[in-house]
Order: sequence, then structure tokens, then C-alpha cells
Amino acid sequence: MPNLNDFQTAQEFIEANNTATDEDREFFAEMDYFDDYKLAAGLKNSRWSIYGEGIKMGEKSPFEVGTVFRNKCTVWDYDVAGELKSDRWGDVWALCDKLIGASDDHHIFIEGFEKVGNEIHLVTGS
Repeated sequence: MPNLNDFQTAQEFIEANNTATDEDREFFAEMDYFDDYKLAAGLKNSRWSIYGEGIKMGEKSPFEVGTVFRNKCTVWDYDVAGELKSDRWGDVWALCDKLIGASDDHHIFIEGFEKVGNEIHLVTGS
């Protein structure tokens, strides 16, 4: 039986085979940053999938405290919302993680945000 802890990530393969571009290295570093943050913050329902925008979870987001975020899908029949308690990116992710968990759907990748009226709607993928 193979050892499940003995595997090579895509980043490790690319680095080991000298095929990584600077763009690849930047992407993998950012992906590692978000994966490490997710683990440290105990987020279990989502994956951050917004890259190349310089987002750091401890920094201020463009969203004001009290902004209502909504995760809604008419196909899978869910509509959940919550209010942002802090303007930091980490709290934006924590709220999105909570809404995605409450929706019980397979679209767990946070890919963006869309302003709809006074609310922010999650753009998610699978």
C-alpha cells in the first residue's frame, strides 16, 4: 500500500524539474499563503481562489463593517446571508466560509464578489 504522506505537489514537481516560471512561483507562493491561513484560522468550508490582487488577510478590505454578504443559488435552492463584523480580509473570508457551510453546496471556491444593491454576493465555483 502506498504511503499517503509521501506525495509530490504540483509546485514541488515543477520546481524539481526546473519548469517553473516566475509567474508560477508567485502563484504557488500565494496559494500556499492562503492554504496556511485557512489552516491557522480553522476555516473548513471554503477555499480562497482570488489570486494576483495582493490580498493579505490581516489587511483592510474595501468592505465596510455591517456590509451584508449573501451566498445565493436558485439552481441548488439556497439563500444565506450574514453581516460583516470587521473590515479585514480575514473576517471577509471567515464570513464567506460560514455562508458556504450553511449553504451545504459543493461550490466552495471563493472566486470573487459582486455588488447587488446594498449587498455583496459571493461568486463561487467548484
